[in-house]
Amino acid sequence: MYGFKFCNRLTLSLLALLAPGCLPQVDPIPESDEAHQPPADQRPEAGPAENQDASPADATADAGPDSDGGPNPDGGPNPDGGPNPDGGPNTDGGPNPDGGPNPDGGPAQGGHLGDECVESLNNCQPGLTCDDEICKQLALTIGSSCDDSLRLCDLSSNYFCIEGTCKKLGELGDGCNDQLYICQDPLTCKDNKCQSIGELGDTCDKARSLICEDDLTCKDGRCKSEGALGEECDDLRLCEGELVCKDNRCKSLGGSGDDCDDDLWLCEERLICKNNQCIYIEGLGEECDDELRVCAGDLICDNHQCKQRLELNANCGVSDYSACPPNMQCAHSCVDCTETPTCLLLGGEITTRSEDCVSKSIYQVNGTTRCKHLSGGTCRSNDECSVYSQCYGDTCKITLSTDHHGYIPHCEKDSDCIAGVCAIGPMHSQKLCYLDYGEDASSYAEICNASPVSGCCLSGYTNSAGLCRSQFGGDCSLNPDVCFADCCVNGRCKRPLGTRGGICGDTSECKSGECQTYTTTPREGPYCLLNDGDQTTSSNYCASKTSHVEILTGQVCGSLLNH
Repeated sequence: MYGFKFCNRLTLSLLALLAPGCLPQVDPIPESDEAHQPPADQRPEAGPAENQDASPADATADAGPDSDGGPNPDGGPNPDGGPNPDGGPNTDGGPNPDGGPNPDGGPAQGGHLGDECVESLNNCQPGLTCDDEICKQLALTIGSSCDDSLRLCDLSSNYFCIEGTCKKLGELGDGCNDQLYICQDPLTCKDNKCQSIGELGDTCDKARSLICEDDLTCKDGRCKSEGALGEECDDLRLCEGELVCKDNRCKSLGGSGDDCDDDLWLCEERLICKNNQCIYIEGLGEECDDELRVCAGDLICDNHQCKQRLELNANCGVSDYSACPPNMQCAHSCVDCTETPTCLLLGGEITTRSEDCVSKSIYQVNGTTRCKHLSGGTCRSNDECSVYSQCYGDTCKITLSTDHHGYIPHCEKDSDCIAGVCAIGPMHSQKLCYLDYGEDASSYAEICNASPVSGCCLSGYTNSAGLCRSQFGGDCSLNPDVCFADCCVNGRCKRPLGTRGGICGDTSECKSGECQTYTTTPREGPYCLLNDGDQTTSSNYCASKTSHVEILTGQVCGSLLNH
């Protein structure tokens, strides 16, 4: 009935497989009424054996009233309605006229749970069903108490009796929890959904509830593992994070400046590992430096650009993509010439020709001919230092510079100079060694008196009698003596009145008066001159070049209108 006979047997088998030894304990079936019948030897005797199964319809022709009042031999009712004289029950199972029990021991109408029943009559109490001739409770819903014999779950809804409670067994993708909605074997309830947990290499698809074990990851539809640095790797064993699988091992790829080695710490494409650091390899014309961006092959890094390496005495400065090696300098091999510069050896390089040296001269050390050192080179005498430099202590340093054609050593810092400062001068675009203004230049008069004499002093100052002097308008706050004509006013050099030294460019250069031209006889002017009415001791200071006495204050400049 309802297909439950087979289903419950299947359920028992299924649960035995799922949880052997864990089937719920079933309450004992209540004893039937038959169990309470007295023993056979204590029951009333039946009528004659041949009449015990007789029914009223089977009465013989003489089944009338018994004349002697004895029992009817065929078991039929007495015509007088009295009980059988022997008190025995009716043998045909019909209703007993005296109200006694039926002799066949059948249950009364409306059997309880576990009672025997007749399926065709379904003679069980309401809420029960006669199944397999036993009154049972069928199709219990989820959460109901159950067992595997009398209280059965609704198998058509995938409800199964598990641990004494009807629970639903979910299929792949069904919702689940840890109480009533559980998953069919071998599915697992994860994230409230029945899912299939795959092992290494199994198919996976999160949308289809096919997931991987916790230590695996789903990639390209397969469950794969992820290895740490140095672990083995292949198509199923990937590398974690930014690691890459190379030579069947998980390795790191570093960028520019990252640490590297020849084993696990590799460098990204276009980078190489040099001195345990990832650096770029740049081609011709590409940007470079001395640390993280090096030039490929025979290229050299010159002025932050990869260039073709030139040989000794090769023309240089012609192409933007060629340069002299680090031990050479692109310079002229002659003085006051218009030839193309060539790659020449720096100080200390071995050579047999002075023409190969930037300093145009050579010296010998232990029989070996070398180029003279430029500034900064180690020396023992002046013979080892290039032109315009001297051996100061044990280092070649630059003397004060003058304006010469050809090579002039330039400085990078003040310590490169024997005296003065390393600065941009009035005649050059590179830093040269100059005297600071106000510094005594008399000891360097031979160089500083060369033409033009401004070579020994900073821009804006001129060598005069062995002293770098400031032009008018220059700073004299530190030393008033640096100004020509001794006119230092409020820290600035000013011009005097009406003398040749008073030639001015604007009034701000004048110690007093205004920068203007004489009105009578123009000269080299304009000069710093007084206006009409200003006091003076000389007509040369007046714009009108005239003066007269007024009041008692002395001479004043006359009116330009002569009144």
